[in-house]
Amino acid sequence: HLSSSAVAQRLIGDSLSRRSAHKVMRMAHQSMKFEDWYSAIELLELYAKKRPKRTRAKYELGRLYYQIRQYEKAEYFFSVVTKADSNAFPEAWYYRGQCSKSLGNYTHAQLCFAEFKLTYRGLKDRRKFRRLLKAELTIAPLLDSITNAPLPAEINAIRSINGKSSETGILNADENTLLYTALQKDDLPVIDINDSLAEIPVTKIYKATLDNNRWTKVGLLEGEVNEMEGHVGNPIITHDGRYLIFSVCKDNWQGKTTCELYQSRRVNDKWKRVEKMKDGINVGGGFTTTQPAVGRDPERNRYILYFVSDRPGGKGGKDIWYTRYNKRDDQWDRPRNCGSKINTVGDEETPWVDLSEGTLYFSSNGHPGIGGMDIYKSIGERGRWTEAELLGIPINSSADDVYFRKQPRERYMLLTSNRKGSQSLWEGTCCDDVYEVFFPKDFHSILRLTAFEIPDPDGELNGRATLPETVFKVFFIDPETGDKFFVKSDTSVSGVLDLKIEPGRVYSVEGIHPGYFSDIHKIDTRKMLINDTMQVDLEMKKWDEKPIRVPNIYFEFNRDKLTSESQLALDTSIYHLMVTNPDIIIEIMAHTDNKGTSAYNNKLSQSRAESVVAYLQKKKIEGDRMTAKGYGEAQPIAPNEHADGSDNPEGRAQNRRVEFRVIGTKMKIRSID
Repeated sequence: HLSSSAVAQRLIGDSLSRRSAHKVMRMAHQSMKFEDWYSAIELLELYAKKRPKRTRAKYELGRLYYQIRQYEKAEYFFSVVTKADSNAFPEAWYYRGQCSKSLGNYTHAQLCFAEFKLTYRGLKDRRKFRRLLKAELTIAPLLDSITNAPLPAEINAIRSINGKSSETGILNADENTLLYTALQKDDLPVIDINDSLAEIPVTKIYKATLDNNRWTKVGLLEGEVNEMEGHVGNPIITHDGRYLIFSVCKDNWQGKTTCELYQSRRVNDKWKRVEKMKDGINVGGGFTTTQPAVGRDPERNRYILYFVSDRPGGKGGKDIWYTRYNKRDDQWDRPRNCGSKINTVGDEETPWVDLSEGTLYFSSNGHPGIGGMDIYKSIGERGRWTEAELLGIPINSSADDVYFRKQPRERYMLLTSNRKGSQSLWEGTCCDDVYEVFFPKDFHSILRLTAFEIPDPDGELNGRATLPETVFKVFFIDPETGDKFFVKSDTSVSGVLDLKIEPGRVYSVEGIHPGYFSDIHKIDTRKMLINDTMQVDLEMKKWDEKPIRVPNIYFEFNRDKLTSESQLALDTSIYHLMVTNPDIIIEIMAHTDNKGTSAYNNKLSQSRAESVVAYLQKKKIEGDRMTAKGYGEAQPIAPNEHADGSDNPEGRAQNRRVEFRVIGTKMKIRSID
């Protein structure tokens, strides 16, 4: 969308009407090759007058008007094609449907898609169109419910910022500062293609400030960023405020606009030291890398850079990719695709990460939607995501809706759109404007988390007290798959924390404190109302090196093989503990009764302890977090014989046991190294 600004290269000073139809068509195709859509339209319009029966010219005019988002003209030419020769151009039914959809005529759009379903199978790109068509047919039965149940939000164009061309690449630098991308000249440039020195306008990053709830233009963003040649835009600032990452786009030798990512450091509150990001992120070869977004690795607190690229290895056109920053080596990992939950055979663009919610917002024309490019959200990180969720009206419209961002101000959001009502150099919907979304009422609920210390060894709750400096982690649980996705993490000085959550979801909350066993609760908010408060108490037991017995651990007589009942007992005890407390190191302690020799019992108990460790390792518990120790008959907890010397089967059964104890943490061991 950085390159979608309306820059019309008008053909002047050349008597085109005298040229042959063949020559005009060659010039039109040359203009298309160089992505000069407006010149191509003018040439094809002339060709169509010279050769009014040539259906291909009308099909190509439809594609060009669709490209510059003049949907009414595009729909007209596609309708001419479908009436004249739909068998020769079956794609015309698909694009006619897309135009009708972008104009809000959903009923007619579905009729066009139905016709396309009958004719697309002979196409070279039939696999791509089959998936795109599936998305359209999936959304069809939901259109009424979506369009008739808008979100309780207000949306208004920011007239003080928007000009006649496109405004895109938006970002809140802080609560009162907005960065956006726009052309340096806000008028319709007329460029003589015979003038090799003609200056083509480029985009730069501009700044606006908020005063009395109104945005006001300030001018170009200060610093060295805007000194770069070419189209500069799509700024994003890292969560620590140290770096600004942005794109620079230029035309290559083939006339194709390609972009690369650059970064700038904050120096004395200005953006300086601009440098191109390292190879691997930018790939060259005519492929584009643009529209950065920054996330954060919750475990290592390092940058995750998301970006848009059409490089090889993707799912379709433009995909969203990611890479992680390794601070120690000052290197970015090899970029990876975000996967099929995000990317489709269509285009995915304009990602943005809400760090407070663990959510990726992006736009796509390949998922089931109500417009051209629609806005979606997905919880997760890197290559693990929930299914993309379509945002409702009025955030989405029948047109293109992109660059969704939440503002630091509560209940305010931003997006850009070419929906009807946008200011435009050309008629209708050619150009993007910045819109502000406001929710008059908060649509969240409150989760009140309290961490309590269990002071006594028996776990009695009498006299319990809140546990300060507890870390609370919140995960979203997909109710269909059971998959868990990190959402947010926060530390409470007092041990009590209020978190905003979306009702209608299933969460898992975890309390973590050094020296204490973690506590986890599953929370179902699907019956909660907006603005409700749910109280959740997490009970944290302090661990020490006292052995803890694991009940129901049985072995076959005189053997070290775990029974199926024992495996189930381990799953619900030690395994669960190790998963929820990923830093603790434990000793697995196995004991026997006094049947047999002491040496034999020592060997048997060691084998049984090692069997427990081996079982847990098969379940992906790291081996360096466990040690196995057999104590034989040396530590009985009950008599093996009664006082009269007779056998005590109950006592022996108690002595044949498995215990564990916490002997340290990974963090402590690392500090010793």
